[in-house]
Amino acid sequence: MDVTRRKALGAFVVVPVIGLVRAVRARRTGITPTMSTDCVAKADAAFADVCPDTKVGGCTVVRVGSVDRGGVPIVLRATGGETFCVDVLRHDDETPGIARAGSLALFLANGGTGEMRTHEEHGLAVMALAGLLGEREADGKPVPRLLTLRERLPLLGRS
Repeated sequence: MDVTRRKALGAFVVVPVIGLVRAVRARRTGITPTMSTDCVAKADAAFADVCPDTKVGGCTVVRVGSVDRGGVPIVLRATGGETFCVDVLRHDDETPGIARAGSLALFLANGGTGEMRTHEEHGLAVMALAGLLGEREADGKPVPRLLTLRERLPLLGRS
């Protein structure tokens, strides 16, 4: 393998610049991606690259589920230690969700009908998570086939 001075110098310049860009992005968006050993891609995991311990807003990703009844559940932990679930579905202008991420919409899975007030920390985390998921979609990473909220409600016994 031939390694020229130019290639070696490029590696010493490019790798730190990539790290700096990621650090600036994390500070700006509140998202701190991690590459922990817990982040093992499962064959059925929808967003296998969104790892446990990833910081979104002030909260932390605990678990990313597989597609379930047309949506992907993502469990987050708030700074107080309580956990909450975000359902990722396909965006629909009629039922937009708390935040939009490209072709996706994010909803708090709290058993409510949209009438309950959202805890501010949870809402901010959902918006930060939407930023992360929107960014990965814009980067060309795969997005699972999901249902909209209106398509999913009958599966949940609601209309």
